[in-house]
Amino acid sequence: MHGMRRGLGTGMAANGVPVDTVAQVLGHKETKATKQYISTDLQSLRCCTLDFDSLGGGV
Repeated sequence: MHGMRRGLGTGMAANGVPVDTVAQVLGHKETKATKQYISTDLQSLRCCTLDFDSLGGGV
């Protein structure tokens, strides 16, 4: 059951559903418990990464 809830929450976050809405759907009273689903959206997190060349000096 937990895996299905996690999949639902992660999918909603990945599709841009507001955190407040995800929290309500999952039955969370506070969004603090819901923020873990945002951090598992790897595709969106990749947009925020830097390549090694941008670190200065390379590898």
